[in-house]
Amino acid sequence: MWRIVDLFLENSFVLFYGLTLILALVQYPKYFDTPLKYYPILLMYTFLNELLGYLISKDFEFNPLFSELYSDNNVVFYNSYSFIYFIYFLYVFRSFISSETNKKQLLILGFGFIVMSILNSFFQDFLLKPQIYAYIYGGLALSYSIILYLKENKGVLRRKIIKLSLLFWISVGLLIFHIGYTPIKIYYTFSRFSDLELYYALRRVHLTLVGVMYSFIIYGFLQLKGKFKTMK
Repeated sequence: MWRIVDLFLENSFVLFYGLTLILALVQYPKYFDTPLKYYPILLMYTFLNELLGYLISKDFEFNPLFSELYSDNNVVFYNSYSFIYFIYFLYVFRSFISSETNKKQLLILGFGFIVMSILNSFFQDFLLKPQIYAYIYGGLALSYSIILYLKENKGVLRRKIIKLSLLFWISVGLLIFHIGYTPIKIYYTFSRFSDLELYYALRRVHLTLVGVMYSFIIYGFLQLKGKFKTMK
C-alpha cells in the first residue's frame, strides 16, 4: 500500500503545481494590479525547479552545470529558489500590511534575511549544501509576516469577504506548510538518514504538507470572484 501512496505523493507536484498555475493564469485579470501579479511567475519557477531537481536526482546528465563536481547535485537550484521565494513573499505581505510599525519590522526582517543568506554561504557551500540557517530564518520571518497580516484583519475573519480574499487562503496554506515542514527540513539537513523508516515517514508528511498548502491556494483561486479583495 505504501508503494502506491509514495508513488502518488512523489509525482503529485505535477498535479498541484499545474492546476495552481492554470488557475492563477485564468484569474490573472482579477489581481494583475496587485503585488500578487508576479505570483504566476513564481509558480512557473517552482514547477520547473521541482521538475529539474527530480530529473537530476534520476540522471545527473540533466544538470546544466558544467563542472563534474556538481553534476549529480541539485541543492544549488533549491537554495536559489528559496532565496527568491522568501524575498517575494516578504514583499507581498509587507505590501498588504497597513501599520507603518509592522511595515518597518518586515523591512528589517527582509534585510536580515539577505544578511543571513550571505553569512550562511560562508558556513555551508551554497552549491553543495542546503542553506539551513537562512531557510529557518526565512521560514520564521515569513510566518511572522503572515501572523501580522492575519492579526491586522482579525476583525473580518468571520465576514463573507474572507471567502473572496485570495491572500487569506495563500497565507493559511503557507503558514501550515512552514510550521510543519521547518522541523523536517532541519532533520533532512543534519540527519545521516540512519533511520530509513523515519526518513520515509517524514518524506510522506513533507509531501502531504505540500499538497495541503496548494489545496488552500487552489481553493483561494476558485473562490476569487470579481476583482481581488483584501480582507480589509
